[in-house]
Amino acid sequence: NNSFNFITVNQIPFLSFSNTLQSTDPVEKEDVESIRNNASKNFQLQNRIVTLQDYNNFLQTNFSQILKSFSVVNNDDYVDRYLNYFLNIGLNKPNDDSRVLFNQVNFNSINQANNVYLFLVSKFNNVDANDNLNYVSTSQKSSIVNAFQKQQQANINVVPVDPVYTAFSLGLRSDDTETITKDISDQSFLVIKRDVLSNTSTEAIKERINNIFVNYFENLNLGSLVSLKELSNQIFSVGGVDDIRTRRVINNNTVNEVEGINLVVYNPIYPNNDIELISSDLLLPFFKYPYLQGKSILSKIIIENA
Repeated sequence: NNSFNFITVNQIPFLSFSNTLQSTDPVEKEDVESIRNNASKNFQLQNRIVTLQDYNNFLQTNFSQILKSFSVVNNDDYVDRYLNYFLNIGLNKPNDDSRVLFNQVNFNSINQANNVYLFLVSKFNNVDANDNLNYVSTSQKSSIVNAFQKQQQANINVVPVDPVYTAFSLGLRSDDTETITKDISDQSFLVIKRDVLSNTSTEAIKERINNIFVNYFENLNLGSLVSLKELSNQIFSVGGVDDIRTRRVINNNTVNEVEGINLVVYNPIYPNNDIELISSDLLLPFFKYPYLQGKSILSKIIIENA
């Protein structure tokens, strides 16, 4: 078009952009099976949103392409469980947390009696391989809030909330007196005892076990049950695996070793306030989203002959 005024190569260095948030990645259009599943939920709504299940169905029907996980709670659960969590880990008041304050300022009203809270996890790179935490953008949150206003009750205020990311990694104390820190994961390893009669290579076993961990945590959502029993069962299904142990190594010396999988679990924002070791299943609250530290444990897998 000859009427266009094109930017020249010499002008490009003088351009700058004021976007404060990144754009979202493109996604595939909704497939037939997804349409079939969402159609029934959309019919149940009957163009109105009243119950918490209605809010869940609306999110699933309209925003499943940008949300990996979400949970909807009323004011009681938000105050009694979510805000109380921050008090329990040592904050003087919940608004001391930057994400809580950010969402309160942007989306909350003065009257909080009729609030419905949406805990949202983005489908796009919510936690990357460097453990950088990403949240649903402000523009996306605004779009979600505006969509609800067309069908919900007039006196309801929808408030989007960011999840509490929760990191999982291999972790074992050197002894019962050691104070738990997230750094113990750097010295903790998953030891796989390999059947001496197995012809499966050690590298193949490592890759398969690492993929089990990666895929397992990728499939978890807000409030999921993190089942070490299920993880163990999947690992034992790998050919050649005879036993599973967790080992703590300091300066090339084994200082502790136990049977089974042991993990350290912590809030990466407050790692000294919210941290624990687990050797059995753990059910997370509705506001916690689990992820595998570093998106891999490949470098922490040791294969030894049984």
